[in-house]
Amino acid sequence: MSRFPVAISFWLITILFLFGWVIWASIAPGLDGSVSVLPSILGALVLLLPAVVVFRLIPRLRSPRITLAGIVVSALAVRVLLLGVDPFLSDDLWRYLWDGEVQRSGINPYLAPPTDSMLEPVASDSDWVEVRSRVNHPSIRTIYPPLSQLFFRFLALGETSWRIFTALLDLSVGAVLALVLHRRGRDPREAVLWWWHPLPILECAVGAHVEVLALLLTVIAFYWLEARRDSRALVMLGAAIATKIFPLGWIPLFLKRTGGRRGWLLLLVGILSVLPFLESDLSQMTEGLQEFSAGWYSGDILFRPVGFLIGIDPEDRHDSASQYLRMAFLAAWLAVTWYCRNMDPWRGFLVVSLAFVVLTPTLHPWYLLWLLAPAVVECSGASILLCTTVLLQYRVLDGWWADQSWEMPDGTRWLVIAIPLLWLIQNWYLRRFSSGSILESR
Repeated sequence: MSRFPVAISFWLITILFLFGWVIWASIAPGLDGSVSVLPSILGALVLLLPAVVVFRLIPRLRSPRITLAGIVVSALAVRVLLLGVDPFLSDDLWRYLWDGEVQRSGINPYLAPPTDSMLEPVASDSDWVEVRSRVNHPSIRTIYPPLSQLFFRFLALGETSWRIFTALLDLSVGAVLALVLHRRGRDPREAVLWWWHPLPILECAVGAHVEVLALLLTVIAFYWLEARRDSRALVMLGAAIATKIFPLGWIPLFLKRTGGRRGWLLLLVGILSVLPFLESDLSQMTEGLQEFSAGWYSGDILFRPVGFLIGIDPEDRHDSASQYLRMAFLAAWLAVTWYCRNMDPWRGFLVVSLAFVVLTPTLHPWYLLWLLAPAVVECSGASILLCTTVLLQYRVLDGWWADQSWEMPDGTRWLVIAIPLLWLIQNWYLRRFSSGSILESR
């Protein structure tokens, strides 16, 4: 194919990408639940295709700076467009806003749950009364770690300000991935698989999840780890852990790669992040997290099937066997994190994230942001696809809006994992019987 048609193809696909999201925004449900979520989710699945097509065109695309600018500007335009869509995918946003306002009122957010009477003065006007009423699990203390709380205080001033912030973080993750690809001798435009992927677009511009802040800190940490900037890498990993606890899984890898000599930096960052909240004790700071880890369940891949296979109800938090099963799955994940300490950093990033996705009892779609970032670097097609099909789990919202029933429609688990699983098995087979790689699919 000559250069001219390839360039035209790129710009036509870019226009289709933009137009597709304009249509998506026009059919997106509101907060009242009066419109089914299914058409929006199916539309989002289709909107992965422009990213895949452009990714395939990259080796034949000239004018790298111009086309990279086209990818980034169109990604920005879509996120700006979606700021006008109601945040219908999750109610986590309201907790962020509430925790931020509690702090701005001079109160430690770990001291009391939203329903506590001591927080009545925080709801000082009708807007904050509404925010408070939308907080999920209002009788439980916040689960978010100290560094997240500090960002809530200074940036979660309102719905729009926080969504703009998370959208910018999302674009920044793509920028770091492009730098990683460039350092590895690959085309930075391959980061289109992040910038144009529907998962970060939806979870950051619409869902506005704090996950993306921890993820950005983590990808910067891996970038510096690969560059042998050990101290910077450990500080960033410590900051990521102080934002969300999931990056704890990479401590063995980081300590192994850095020789363990500067491991104290992780502890130092953790201590510094806790200092503004010393008014609360450890039990108050971890109460919400303990509640979450002990009994919350949603959209798992393996947890419930294994529970039923061995004859227990994995959703019964009062059943000691269910708790033991949770601990066994946690132990299995920790074993994976230990095993991955000797891997190439980004391969370890991918495997630890994939293990979490498979083993966690609670799998929300935005958790797969942790998988998508290393999947772009490692070019794992099956993982990238799984990060798309997981959006089908949002089908649960239709039942929730209709009758407050938080139950996945029958077959959702298999719709999410079937094709990605077959792809992984195929890659395993190729690795076993040829020189291919279980994670390569390009």
